[in-house]
Amino acid sequence: MNIIFDPSFNPRNKYISIIVEGLKKSGFNVKSFGDSIRSPRFFISASYVHLNWFEGIQGDKVYNIILLFLKQLFKLVILLIFNKKIIWTMHNKVSHDNKASHYSRVLTWLLIKFSDKIVIHSHLSRNILVEKYNKPVNKIYYIPHPNYIDVYKDFKKGTNVENREKLKILFFGAVKQYKNIELIVKAAKEFEGSDIEFSIIGSPNSKTYANSLKELVKHTKNINLSLSFIEDSKLVEEIGNHDIIVLPYSISSSLNSGSVILAFSLKKTVICPNIGTVLDVKDHIKVFSYDYASEEEHFLNLKKQLKQVYNEWIKDKYILDEYGYNAYRYILENNDITNVISKYHNLYKV
Repeated sequence: MNIIFDPSFNPRNKYISIIVEGLKKSGFNVKSFGDSIRSPRFFISASYVHLNWFEGIQGDKVYNIILLFLKQLFKLVILLIFNKKIIWTMHNKVSHDNKASHYSRVLTWLLIKFSDKIVIHSHLSRNILVEKYNKPVNKIYYIPHPNYIDVYKDFKKGTNVENREKLKILFFGAVKQYKNIELIVKAAKEFEGSDIEFSIIGSPNSKTYANSLKELVKHTKNINLSLSFIEDSKLVEEIGNHDIIVLPYSISSSLNSGSVILAFSLKKTVICPNIGTVLDVKDHIKVFSYDYASEEEHFLNLKKQLKQVYNEWIKDKYILDEYGYNAYRYILENNDITNVISKYHNLYKV
């Protein structure tokens, strides 16, 4: 069976390679949208066109945003003209980029309207699709986000934390405004003088934002800031060298988090708002989660969770290892790659 899975390759996104490689091993022929257009027979014969982040328009200039919007619109028109069956994976509530939010909302509405099936990775997504967009439940398919347990080969099993004199807290991932990194810096300043150390590592989406963060952390002694792309082996090492991961995402746009799944895969638990991924696991494993209704409340509740983590760590400096291991065991079973690919197999066969 031929499947168009778009995008089908991104060297910085292991999620895509896990699914595409799994589908190929399962017997599917997989090409991206662009490659399939260059192979007319494949395009015509493809049973489904599976779109990921199709609505995610980003750009600094209005001209570029409009151009990308029209390009995506043109792709969608082609699919509809050729009567292709569309599957869309819902990754976010709305676009993270405020400049392009209007165009992203239009594409999201079109995808929901014209998709034959919608894949979700969190149960909160189903509520949004049904209540906000009136999508029939029988068009929505829950498939767990695959874990990364077998992906990062360089990871040494178990925690790598050796020095227990300080509580080490890490943020990792693409450094973007919606991830509220400024709140981590603000919290770190309030914990100066304590035995808590913060690290922020990842590639910024702009020099302007990078410079603003560098200025913000000036003279703050308990923050390690590394704003550059980090190789997989180094990333795994850094995660292993920290006690817990902090991810203060925006709940207005965030829904699923591969970073949360990666943390669990590497035996770390997280401090994170109640986004879809967290809501699905918080009744089964220990996560330090919270809600908020304003930026001020976000900071206060984040700080409250940081204090709770610190208090538990002071009592037992190995307790976070236990929480991380339990998270690992949970997604080892519930987010197993073989099971995930089996569900995709069934999705395409229906």
